[in-house]
Amino acid sequence: MTFSEVPRDSSSGTTLGERFRRGVAGVAVLVLCGACTQGPGSPNSSETFDLELVQVIESATAGGASDHQIAILTQAREAGALSTEAVREARGNAIDCMSGLGLTAYPVELTLDNGLELPGYTVQLGAVSASESELNSAEEVVDACDLKEFSWVNDFYQLQPAAREMTDAMLQRKAPELRACMEREGVMGGLGDDATPRELAEQAAYARFEIPGTADCLGEAGVGSF
Repeated sequence: MTFSEVPRDSSSGTTLGERFRRGVAGVAVLVLCGACTQGPGSPNSSETFDLELVQVIESATAGGASDHQIAILTQAREAGALSTEAVREARGNAIDCMSGLGLTAYPVELTLDNGLELPGYTVQLGAVSASESELNSAEEVVDACDLKEFSWVNDFYQLQPAAREMTDAMLQRKAPELRACMEREGVMGGLGDDATPRELAEQAAYARFEIPGTADCLGEAGVGSF
């Protein structure tokens, strides 16, 4: 899933598109571990990592990923982890692709609530006065370059086994405060004392968006996304 913002920059007279790609499970997948020492780029469970990455490489190859993107994924398989620097390399290739097709793009970094550095990019799509068709054409270039150079690397970066383990650790830390809010709001949805932190987070997300008037328990607990 791609989260995309297109702010208007009145000072420069341009339309900007800022993008960060996030894998989605619940609201969005984050990577965090305060109590453990792993980070994206630390060793994963080797068998699980290898099996999952083989599937990603096959999908990326079939889906039109460039040789550069496949090489980054292959190197990650050999290293046993996909690092933040590898994502930055893929992002640089995507930006070069866009620049070669007439767009101006810049690297940006989003630091999530959990401390994860999430590489992204800002694209100058066109003048504020640009027509809808011109903006659509620019978006097509962005999408094509993102797919060719960036998307599989960035998505797997956030979904590799070590990242999922860190996400679970973050939810474990936030679970008491999250549960307290949900019980106060009466939105436990039948979950009992044995509910896992992820089950609590998923139910809180459901309640926030599907039950009118429900407080943002995820926000109160400091879970920006998961």
